[in-house]
Amino acid sequence: MITTLTTVCLSLLGFNNRLTRQPSAIMPPMGLLAKNDEAILDDIAVGVNTGGSGAAERVKILKTTWLKYFKNHIVMGDVEDKAVGISAVPSKYYCAKPTRYGEMDNSDGAEVWMARGRCTQMRFLYLLLTLRESFANKSFYGLIDDDIWLNPQGFAQAAQHLDPQKVWMVGAEASAKEIVWGGSLILSSAAVSRMSPANVMTWASQWEFACAVHGCCDAVEPPCYRQGDYTEEFAKCNNKLLFKCANQTNMSEFINCRSQLEGEDDDGCSFRNTRPEFPVPMFYHSKSWDGDRGDDHVLSFIIRDRLQGQVIAERRMRWDKQALQMSNLCWEGWPIISQHHLDSDEIDKWDRLWRMADSLWQIGNSSCPKVILSEGAES
Repeated sequence: MITTLTTVCLSLLGFNNRLTRQPSAIMPPMGLLAKNDEAILDDIAVGVNTGGSGAAERVKILKTTWLKYFKNHIVMGDVEDKAVGISAVPSKYYCAKPTRYGEMDNSDGAEVWMARGRCTQMRFLYLLLTLRESFANKSFYGLIDDDIWLNPQGFAQAAQHLDPQKVWMVGAEASAKEIVWGGSLILSSAAVSRMSPANVMTWASQWEFACAVHGCCDAVEPPCYRQGDYTEEFAKCNNKLLFKCANQTNMSEFINCRSQLEGEDDDGCSFRNTRPEFPVPMFYHSKSWDGDRGDDHVLSFIIRDRLQGQVIAERRMRWDKQALQMSNLCWEGWPIISQHHLDSDEIDKWDRLWRMADSLWQIGNSSCPKVILSEGAES
C-alpha cells in the first residue's frame, strides 16, 4: 500500500502509475542506494575532460557535486591547474602544452583546442590511457565531459548488472546503431585491458585514415560504418609511416620525414595528413571535427570493429538537454544516469534536485516512482 504522503508527492511531481518497459536489458535498476554502492564506486575509475577559460569554475562544481563520490578520478585539461586538481596532458603526447615535439604543425591553430577541435577530442583518448595506467585493476572506466551531471547512484546500480569481463562500451543512444554518443561513456575492464597505447593510437589512426583519405566516417551511410573495410590499405600505408617516421623526436624532423614519404607515395596514402604521436605516428583527418566525428565515434569503432565487442545504447544517459524538473531524474520510470549540455550552475541545480527527490522517494523505498507504484499500488 502506498502511503498518502507518497501518493500526494508523486501526484504533485506529475508522475502516474503507468508501467513502462525497461530501457536496457543488461542494466536493470535496483532500489534505493544499496549498501554496496560505495564499494562499486570504488571499483570505477573516472576521467573528466575539461578545458578552456571556464575549466576551473566547472571543475570546482563537479568536485562539490557528483565527482566527490568517485575517489578514483583524473581531471585532464589543456593546461594544468593544481589549485582545482586539473592535470595537463602528459608531454609525451602530441596535443600537449608543452609537447615533447617542441611545437605543433603550423596548420594546427586555435581550432584544435575548441570543443570540436582534434586536440580536445584526442584528449579523451589520452585520458583513457592515463586511467588505464593509473587504475589498472578497476572493473569499470568512465569517460565524462565537464558539461555532465552524473548520478552516482544510477551509475553504481547500472554497474552492478554489467559484466566487466566482456568487451563493451555503454553510451547515449545515437542516430546509428553502430555507434553510441559520448558526454558520458562506460567501458569494461576487458575492453580497456586490450587498449594499449599502441593499439589505441593505431586504431584511432585507422579511423582517421578512412575518414581523411576516403571520406568514410561513422555517422554516414553504409558501408562507411565499417572503417575496418580499409584494413589492408591502411596497413600498407601505416607500415610505411612507421618504418620511416616512428622515431622522429621533434616536429621539424617529422615534417621532413612525411614530405619524403609523400614524394614517394604511389598508393594514395596521403602522408601529408599525418602527425607525430605517442607511441606511434597517426593519420590525421582535420584540425576541427564536426558532429559526425569525435572521440565517441573513434571509440565505437575500436570497441565494435577492432575488439569485436558491443556498443550499447543506454537511454538513461541523456544526450539532449532536458528541462530541470524531477520527472527528468527518471527515464520511462527508471533512474537516469547522466544529464548533458549543462553549465556549472545547472550541474549544481541538478544535484540539488536529485537530493530533494531522493528524500521524497525514500518514503516508498525506491529510486524512482515507477518502482514504488508497480510494487505498492493496489490493483
